[in-house]
Amino acid sequence: MEMKTKDGRLRSQQFRLIGWLFLLALTVGYWGSLANAQATNAQISGRVVDQTGAVILNATIDVQNTGTGLARKVSSSSTGEYAIPSIPVGTYKLSAVAAGFKTYTQSGIVLEGGQTARVDVILQVGSASETVEVSAAAVQVDTSSATIRTEVDTRQIQELPLNTRNSLQLVTLVPGVGNASASGAGTSSLPAVVINQRSGPLLTVNGSRANGSQLSLDGAILVTGLYNRPANLPNPDSIGEFSLLTNSFGAEYGHASGGAFVAVSKSGTNSFHGSAWEFLRNDALNARNWFVNAPAPNPIYKQHQFGVAGGGPILKDKAFFYVTYQGLRLHQVTLESLATITPAQRTGDFSATAAQLIDPKNATCGTNGNGPGSGTNPCNYSAANGYVLPRATNTRSEVITAQQKRI
Repeated sequence: MEMKTKDGRLRSQQFRLIGWLFLLALTVGYWGSLANAQATNAQISGRVVDQTGAVILNATIDVQNTGTGLARKVSSSSTGEYAIPSIPVGTYKLSAVAAGFKTYTQSGIVLEGGQTARVDVILQVGSASETVEVSAAAVQVDTSSATIRTEVDTRQIQELPLNTRNSLQLVTLVPGVGNASASGAGTSSLPAVVINQRSGPLLTVNGSRANGSQLSLDGAILVTGLYNRPANLPNPDSIGEFSLLTNSFGAEYGHASGGAFVAVSKSGTNSFHGSAWEFLRNDALNARNWFVNAPAPNPIYKQHQFGVAGGGPILKDKAFFYVTYQGLRLHQVTLESLATITPAQRTGDFSATAAQLIDPKNATCGTNGNGPGSGTNPCNYSAANGYVLPRATNTRSEVITAQQKRI
């Protein structure tokens, strides 16, 4: 009985320890997600005064997301200041109420990832049943931070042309950002089409190394583990906005020595919305390839990029969903120009060749056929049959290789 009792106590302690470890893991994950979210959320701050400039304390400030219904409420301090930190990006409506003053409302406040928007409130004397409405666009000047940041919003992502369907292509429009590749800064690393999430474009920010930039999506760092280079973002219809921080950014971007690319994915709202797309590229619509001699047809190129995206509410003002899918069907024939030999040389006739030919077996080859020449062993031209016949009159050959990709 004693052994069973001790064993039972030991098992109970083990289960209790496992339970505490599980709770600790959940807590760390929760607070870790909040820490990551600080890089993609925004903040509203300001000061509440009356028409004479006197501060108003204990004024109730209420902000509400017009898309999801998310609401936050604070009160102004003894100096009239207020701050609402860590709120998701989106469009908000702000209202301020204080005893003896009219209700103040301001709509159209667009918050971007990592932004600290300053919205000062001026209350007018009157009844709280009266309302002063103000319509405003996004706050463009962030006076609370020295960060140099360029924002690319949803409208720019959707309306600006993206031949590669890669949102990061828009970053090259920012001053100081260069597009580099393994072949040097003069060549482009943006692929003709994004075929995987890895091997993203190599971007240099203000002369920094290509692997010195950080790319994050919703707070999660997206870089390849081997070379520390940015990966590709999901399709543009799944990205709500992204920004590029090029100087004086905070410690939460300590992974970046050059620039920090911060992307925020789209989310559902209280209304259902969606989109579908099909982008077609076809060789029948293309001009003649420079390296294709008439009347030969253009190399085959048929590309289809298609997909759907949609979101909406699960529980009004509580839970939302957003899903997206993009497919790629690519059938292409690539045209390459390679050095080859003439038909006469394939038969062993090198009479048009001025240089003396040397066989690997140390035999000096003749220039007219497969004769032994002056060496001890005959020259072997059988390897010449493996060369591709030229399609032009010179010794250059256009080699056609077919590629198919289905993603």
